[in-house]
Amino acid sequence: MFQSNKKKKSFFSQLFGSDTSENRFTVKELGLLHQVLDANANVHEGNKDTVVEALRSIAELMIWGDQHDPSFFEFFAEHHTLSYFRRILDQPYCRSGEVAVQILQTLSILTQNIQSEQAIYFLFSNNHVNQIIAQDFNFKDDEVLGYYISFLKTISLKLNAGTVQFFFLKRRLAEGSDEMRVEFPFYSRIIQFFRHEESMVRAAVRTCTLNIYSVKDAGVREFLQNSREADEYIQNLGKYVMEQCQALAVILPATRQGTIDPKRLDVALEELDDIFYYCYDVYSLFEEGVGEKLMCVLWKDLHSVVLEPFRVKAGGDMEQTSTAGGNEGHTLGSCRLTVSLLILERLFHILHIPGLLNATIASLFLPKTKALKLAPLIWTADVDAFSASSAGGADSWYSAWPVFRRCVEDETKHAESTLCVRFLTLCITSKCLSEDVMDEAGLLPRRLKTSRMLFNELTSIDSDPSTGASSTGRVASSKKKGHRRAHSSEEIASMQLFPTDQGGQVAEAGDGEDIDSVARKMEDCGVDKGRGGVAKEDEDEEAPYLMFANLISEPFRVDLVNLVGWMLSQWLPLDSLSRNSSSGTKASAEENREVVFSPRKGDAQGGRTVPEALARVLDKQMKDCVAELRVHLHQSWCDGLPLLVSRAWRRNKRHLISPQVSMNAVETAAFLLRDHSVNKLSRAPKGSPGMNTAIAAARQGNEAVNAFVAMAQLKIWIETGDMPNDPSAFFGLQRGLFSLDEPVGLVPHDRRPLPVSDGSEVNLDSINLIGQDGGKAIGGQAPIVAGALPCRVAFTRGAERNVYFCSDGRHALSSVKQKTGQRELGSVCIFLADANESVSSSSSRTFAKVVAMAPLAGAEPAIDPTHPAWLHLRVRPPLSAFTAVCGMMNASQSFGQPNIKGKRPKLNDGRWTLAFEDAESARKAEEMIHRQREQLRANAEDLLCNFAAS
Repeated sequence: MFQSNKKKKSFFSQLFGSDTSENRFTVKELGLLHQVLDANANVHEGNKDTVVEALRSIAELMIWGDQHDPSFFEFFAEHHTLSYFRRILDQPYCRSGEVAVQILQTLSILTQNIQSEQAIYFLFSNNHVNQIIAQDFNFKDDEVLGYYISFLKTISLKLNAGTVQFFFLKRRLAEGSDEMRVEFPFYSRIIQFFRHEESMVRAAVRTCTLNIYSVKDAGVREFLQNSREADEYIQNLGKYVMEQCQALAVILPATRQGTIDPKRLDVALEELDDIFYYCYDVYSLFEEGVGEKLMCVLWKDLHSVVLEPFRVKAGGDMEQTSTAGGNEGHTLGSCRLTVSLLILERLFHILHIPGLLNATIASLFLPKTKALKLAPLIWTADVDAFSASSAGGADSWYSAWPVFRRCVEDETKHAESTLCVRFLTLCITSKCLSEDVMDEAGLLPRRLKTSRMLFNELTSIDSDPSTGASSTGRVASSKKKGHRRAHSSEEIASMQLFPTDQGGQVAEAGDGEDIDSVARKMEDCGVDKGRGGVAKEDEDEEAPYLMFANLISEPFRVDLVNLVGWMLSQWLPLDSLSRNSSSGTKASAEENREVVFSPRKGDAQGGRTVPEALARVLDKQMKDCVAELRVHLHQSWCDGLPLLVSRAWRRNKRHLISPQVSMNAVETAAFLLRDHSVNKLSRAPKGSPGMNTAIAAARQGNEAVNAFVAMAQLKIWIETGDMPNDPSAFFGLQRGLFSLDEPVGLVPHDRRPLPVSDGSEVNLDSINLIGQDGGKAIGGQAPIVAGALPCRVAFTRGAERNVYFCSDGRHALSSVKQKTGQRELGSVCIFLADANESVSSSSSRTFAKVVAMAPLAGAEPAIDPTHPAWLHLRVRPPLSAFTAVCGMMNASQSFGQPNIKGKRPKLNDGRWTLAFEDAESARKAEEMIHRQREQLRANAEDLLCNFAAS
């Protein structure tokens, strides 16, 4: 037996170590290892360890020889080493345990690390690898399964037009027959693990199949298009997608009821996303043939699951799915709709397959006649899926608008209404949808619709350029006059399948004519029928999308308002276009073209036509948001709210004009499980003395600012079509004289307050000390003191100190922070200065060192009822802490989640107790704080006068 008394070294130390005293990387050593395998042809428990060690050593020597000595490979090929591996695996004992693991590991290492093309070709030749792949391993052993899948994945990475030929086998269809059947054992074996319970195995299978689909070889393409195994795999793939959708419909209600772990919903959503991404990759790599088959299979398996909640009867009434009754049935029906909307959202975000998406949109938004004409993929589905219905029978079809309206009107379906908006947003932004389908469905943005109209007019061949009249006088009943491009590619395909006779009626579709007898004749004498047989009304009157205007009201959520606003702005017409289109002059046509191809100029000229229903909602919600913000401007953070408005304006503008739909599975699962009944904008009672804590005031004030900015921008953008970067003009501020980013500008003083920071020194001579100045009257009222008041304070027990109380300061950054380039916020503050700690005092000047400071806006004074000379002050943290906490809150609110992830922000209140010389000094200090604070809040409130007037 082969025994080694030498100390074992690690694999990499043996390959790359510098020890030359032990030269075991020789062909002679490789020959000894072959002798060991030859001597131990029958593997059993006694020689198992020896065989495993020999296999491992062969892998080491072959990798070293591939990089240093070609004679190793020559010996490997001459002695048919792979035949030893296959002979060992032919023994049932060796298909599990350490021997199987070592052979699979050795083959994986060889395949992955050998760089020589000749070596790779030899490794895959002689059919040894195919026979090893076809071995019946013990896949109940997780370790064997893991190394087997890893071996197959490693092989797939080496596949190309040259190496893939070694994995094709030709077998006779029958004994004595000349007909041959092509087999692909590698592909046939790997797809058997497609439904494995382990996610890592499924991921490896998808990687292997994608590597096969990416091989540019005619033989591979022929096998994948025509073989039974490939067709069955595509069919199973469609069934697996449908099963994942059905599983999601079971997991969601169970998770909401608390019967299963919420993490199951995260896993289900991630698996659905993964399989959608995989399907799109397959379609992208092999669009013709396999991709088309996959598209048809997905449509056949998905349309019945996804579109079922949108089924309507001939009269337009929604069909009611029979349930067990009670609240349980209502919950199941709601979950079916939620799952359908969720799948639609995933489809349009991931599966960019034009035919599939066009068929989905056509089925949801078009009458049956137009849907069958513009989306021929619908005909590939099973006829029974359309004609068989428990309630509607052959006259039922699908309609999305009634379902959307029901979701918007029902306050308990906030999650469903949000998913409707997200789905429509993805539809508008999709690049795969046909403009013809979008236009017929009423989803085409107004700019694209207008540009199509003008382009058709510019390329008209039937109209007179000077008069606009038809040169021949002919009027086609089913076409728009002057269109050069009469039909899209899908329409041409539809006409080829279902040609019309000379009378305009649809010809019979052959022996298999069905789907309600070709949708009751696809065109009935050229008259389009609406849903349920009702004639289609003018799309500009009572547009169905205006129902989403109700989502701008309570419950209020900024991300949803931005999506609704962007979506409505895409559909609303422009005033300039409507005015110019009424005149038939050449100048008006030129203006129309300029508006279309210069959007900003068109917006500046006329803006948008806002329907009355939408205008009422915008005005009402704008007034509510202004009223809510005014309440918070009377609270503790009035000096910081204008700063938040400026920052939120820039941040929210990006989300409004460039909508982003979050597709994170974890965030989506949290959104679906969230209780939306409490998702309302918190209303603080007007005139309330203040919030309980600083963090509560900051959270509610931040929500009020975000709501106000979202509504203000939406109203401005909807009405004007433009959105400025600087909101100062809307607040009545003169450019260059004042900025929302500078809170100190709200101070009603002739001069700026004294800049102070922690540890800085101030000149008390520049402040009106009490006793030196009797104060000054303001507006005929009692005089107040704006200066320094001597008092005593103790921040720690037994450490009382004499300080000056000042209310005329401005919070400035320290010199260290200024060097780092941090921005100075400059909030108005009160501060305490100690003259005993100053080092700059002289005989002529008196300096004091700032020992404590707090924002004036959050200072709430109260005289002690038992000690009239004591003044209690509740103070707030500085403005920088407020803005930092609000930034954390805004960053955490992804997909409407109010909970803050990670580190929880904190804002701690402070307490000052100041002992003045007498009760009169305490009263003057209290009055000084009240008067200056109220004036500060009044100036902040004046910023909303323009918005309140609107």
